[in-house]
Amino acid sequence: MGFWIILCFHVTPLVLAQEGDQFLHYNFSKADLHLDGVASTRNGPLHLTNYPARRTGHAFHKFPMNFTASSSFSTEFVFAIIQSQAFVVSPTIDLRYGGTETSGLGLFNKTNDNKTENHIRAVELDTNLSLEALDKSDNHVGIDINSIVSVEYANASYFNDTEGKNKSLLLTSANSILIWIPQIIATLFFYAAVEFCVFAKEKSTQKYANNGNKEYSPRRYSFKNLYKATKGFKKSRLLGAGGFGKVYKGELPTGVQIAVKRVSHDAEQGMQQYVAEIASMGRLRHKNLVQLLGYCRRKGEFLLVYECMPNGSLDDYLFNENKLKDITWSQRLNIVKGVASALLYLHEDWEQVVLHRDIKASNVLLDADLNGRLGDFGLARFHDRGKNLEATSVVGTIGYMAPELTTMGVTTTWTDVYAFGAFILEVVCGRRPIDPQRPPELMILLKWVATCGSRDNLMVTVDTELLLKLGILCSQSGPESRPSMRQIVHYLEGIASIPDISFDIAGFGMPNMSNETVTQMMAPSSSANLSFEDVSVLFGGR
Repeated sequence: MGFWIILCFHVTPLVLAQEGDQFLHYNFSKADLHLDGVASTRNGPLHLTNYPARRTGHAFHKFPMNFTASSSFSTEFVFAIIQSQAFVVSPTIDLRYGGTETSGLGLFNKTNDNKTENHIRAVELDTNLSLEALDKSDNHVGIDINSIVSVEYANASYFNDTEGKNKSLLLTSANSILIWIPQIIATLFFYAAVEFCVFAKEKSTQKYANNGNKEYSPRRYSFKNLYKATKGFKKSRLLGAGGFGKVYKGELPTGVQIAVKRVSHDAEQGMQQYVAEIASMGRLRHKNLVQLLGYCRRKGEFLLVYECMPNGSLDDYLFNENKLKDITWSQRLNIVKGVASALLYLHEDWEQVVLHRDIKASNVLLDADLNGRLGDFGLARFHDRGKNLEATSVVGTIGYMAPELTTMGVTTTWTDVYAFGAFILEVVCGRRPIDPQRPPELMILLKWVATCGSRDNLMVTVDTELLLKLGILCSQSGPESRPSMRQIVHYLEGIASIPDISFDIAGFGMPNMSNETVTQMMAPSSSANLSFEDVSVLFGGR
């Protein structure tokens, strides 16, 4: 199959490529390129647009190039950039109706975005922060496959040979920049282009969701289809509601069951949560994570589409006497192991460190076999390994928040571990971390369990002490005293033994609040976003 190479949209390249499969251009006047839009080779350089008029231009190598599954290539060119450009492989040179003057890179619009039949692959250099494209910065490089939403994304940088490390690069510096797409990246790039038949065969949402061997970006659903799937978002379809919106059960025409989260219009963090969840969950693959299938944006409507978990959330079982009897102790243990495995993947086994920041029973969903799946990544944060994180506005749920989080505002894997410890105690004891309806000595679950342990009376709480001790170990006030998720998994699998622990209450990071404070926060008039030690937190979940 023949494919064309294109440079497009808001750029002034100076050097590119011709001659069979190898070509080199120092001057574009005689390059015999196929131009459209406002693109021109006046005076030698290739001008794709006449910014600031905000127009679109395309420049194609005049003849298509044939690629096989084993084809590879490398290319380099020098350019000066004002807004955005893309290096593209396309089966057609007719992209006149792709995108607009201000969006879509001159490639995609509402009618063709996220269509597998496009067979368009692009490397974008983007200096626009576009909500439509789910951009996370206004200075980035991305790989686009049939959609303006990049499947791979990185802030612009270059490797400094002298210093031996990557350094940030400002694309709009007005300096001439040499870009090189090496053979190893290009091979993967074109392999995706010629193997479009794979995407064509993966049309069913079930296949899309269950193929764990490939990374797919979430697909874009139409609002009309989601409206039909949920029967118009009927109350009878409502699965749950919280601070950021409501979740509805739906069914696609293929018969696939889905869950649709409709993000609140007036949620202060609604848009940030919406973008964060797509950017994070869309690329994560683990059997104990809820799979994000896609998304929809319609005017002020933000929707996320997940695989449906038929047994709902874990807290529905823990705090419902009629359901509690349906979940055995071995199933509880298996759920804890599953969530631990998912967190190990997020903290240590994925390409970046992923901090969930909201681990609790209400965010653990149960599949048909009552396996635990960690979901709700609206507060998740990504960072490169070895990077020191700066303090941010603190988010989380009271009772699951490590003491250093509320005092310093820094989220780490240790703060996730602390929340996991609170989650363990919640699962084992069938009680929320903080319950203002109980007497003062029983109100804080961690304090109660620690008191039982100090009296050598731990078995009063449940019929086993492995998880209770592990929950206590995760709840130490000092981050360095808590185990890593890998150690936790080893304890749960019996590979290692839990060390002796002290039940001295002074060593635990407990919320410092009175019964009156908790009662006030639990009042019906209370907001989901509360002031607690000068930080913004969540209480009670979403």
